[in-house]
Amino acid sequence: MDVCPVEAIELTEELVPVVTFGVATVISAMKKVAKVGDGCIGCGSCASYCPSGAMSLKHFRDRQLYAQLDYAL
Repeated sequence: MDVCPVEAIELTEELVPVVTFGVATVISAMKKVAKVGDGCIGCGSCASYCPSGAMSLKHFRDRQLYAQLDYAL
């Protein structure tokens, strides 16, 4: 994903389960999936860029917090 400054996100298309409310069966559909790698620094670029608003940043790892502080200072 070009928006990530450290290239920690890979955007793929995968067959994922989709549950339709009111229907007892689970179907599968091709969806775009963002896989976040260990290189993530928690900058938030991906969440602000996501056109559907499906990405959010929660529960940062220590190294992500340190990277944010280093970037801010």
